[in-house]
Amino acid sequence: MVLILIRGIPGSGKSTFAKQLSKEIPAPMFEADMFFETKDGYKFDETKLRFAHEFCFNNVKKALENHKDCIVANTFSRFREIKPYLDLGHEYNATIMIYRMSGHYQNVHNVPDETVKKIENRFV
Repeated sequence: MVLILIRGIPGSGKSTFAKQLSKEIPAPMFEADMFFETKDGYKFDETKLRFAHEFCFNNVKKALENHKDCIVANTFSRFREIKPYLDLGHEYNATIMIYRMSGHYQNVHNVPDETVKKIENRFV
């Protein structure tokens, strides 16, 4: 079983890479951003960001419980953000692969440039 973690700043190519991998492996793909997708499009609400990350983590946990390979594409700019996934992978004896995306594309969720810069500055 494999847990693939894809990290990078907004617009670095995380989602595109994850979607391609999920077709090739095949494996379910999860992102915190999926929480904000509605039938009317993407509706980001910063006050619900914690719930979005819980949603993502719980879906990954369920996939691993069911012995499925899994792909996660989140910013993971700080170690404390990726550590719960590392712990989860170890708990389920998954092989963990981490990719850091470094492309510079138009970010699909229109994250303001100043926010992208803040994320980039705290990236470890």
